[in-house]
Amino acid sequence: MATNRGAAKETASSRPLLSSVPARILILALAYFTTGRLSLLMPLVGNNISDIWLPAGIAVAGIQRWGWRCFPGVLFGSFLLNISNENGWVVSFAISIGATLSTLVTVHLLRGTQIVQSLTVGGDLLQLSARLSAGTSISAIVGTLSLYLGGIVPADAMISAGLKWWLGDLLGMLVMAPFLLTVNVPAVRAIKSRSVETFSYLGVLGLVTFITFFANSSNPIAFLPIPILVWAALRLSPMLMSGGALTLNVAALVATASGKGPFGHAGQWTELILSLFLVETTAIGWLTTAVVAKGDRAQSRFNEVYRLPLIGIAITSPQRIFLDVNDALAKMLGYIQADLIGKSWTDITHPQDVAENNRLLEEMVARKSVGYRMEKRFIRADGSVMHADVSARSVPSASGEIDHLVKVVQDITERKAAEIALRRSNEFLSALRELTNEMLARRELQPLL
Repeated sequence: MATNRGAAKETASSRPLLSSVPARILILALAYFTTGRLSLLMPLVGNNISDIWLPAGIAVAGIQRWGWRCFPGVLFGSFLLNISNENGWVVSFAISIGATLSTLVTVHLLRGTQIVQSLTVGGDLLQLSARLSAGTSISAIVGTLSLYLGGIVPADAMISAGLKWWLGDLLGMLVMAPFLLTVNVPAVRAIKSRSVETFSYLGVLGLVTFITFFANSSNPIAFLPIPILVWAALRLSPMLMSGGALTLNVAALVATASGKGPFGHAGQWTELILSLFLVETTAIGWLTTAVVAKGDRAQSRFNEVYRLPLIGIAITSPQRIFLDVNDALAKMLGYIQADLIGKSWTDITHPQDVAENNRLLEEMVARKSVGYRMEKRFIRADGSVMHADVSARSVPSASGEIDHLVKVVQDITERKAAEIALRRSNEFLSALRELTNEMLARRELQPLL
């Protein structure tokens, strides 16, 4: 018994500190407070509303990853932040209640939905935006009403303040939450496979960000870093793209608050231009990532089908040359893949089937059809004949001409052998039946003769 207690104590003491709920609550509160102060470098209404509210994203990511028991971290962090803004105890507590409720409701609305996956799956993007918008509206309504009752926001400015609050929370979730949720051990390990390109990206991002926002305040080059985000979306990962978007948004906020960068001297249009920049940066990054992810998923599905051992797949040119074949087709024909690539399919087609196959291909080239299906015979590497069911489909290029053909080949040799055996059996039975009938007829006629 004592041994078990000792083992339990040792196990508990060996657990990482971050796995305990109190430690996570403290980390969440500190992160909320720190990023809140950063977001308020350039407040929009008094000292309470920002163009981008990063704590909203931290709160949602923290509760999604660590569980609802960590909600006191949001409550305490928001309360301390509002107290430091000299909003008063009652107003600060009311705003912190609204922020906590907004976070919990948003996480509840997102149950079964992952933010990162939704941002990279076009079909879920609209639904995700609706859920995030509904969740952030709670903090906007409660917060704006609290500021009004506290005498901080006049009645005629409530709608404007509420909209700014809501948009800032929404942007904060779209920028901060995906980055935090994509940071994990597999994502970090994946960097090693492209370490040179990753560090090149980080270096270029840092240099361009510095030039854009801190070393140049006269030329309108705010959108110079956008291609860097596209680079990350196309070549690297959602984690690096979202981290880059976060870096640009924070840099734009800090530089503008300091009177530097392309937005630092925009005068009365500063808030509007900065807000548009934050929205466009976030949208361009995630839309590019979504397009790339959609292409990757389509390619992944094709590769899965391509590797199936059940069917042969070939990609051929309009000139009848094998451009690529899968392993299943190569094994059917008795070749290795490298031997088939570059070979004309007419070389391995039975001579009696070449003419019909050419006719069907020429109809496709003449755009009389987009595909065909036929049964044909191939000559295997060992000289034997393989009967196949071939389905072909043309894939056009941007100009409308046929770029290549995708062919699906099924080996039906056994089926053909069975059909031949069945036909021969039927012929034998038919002949036997005729012979029997003839013998019976002769037997009946014999007495008469």
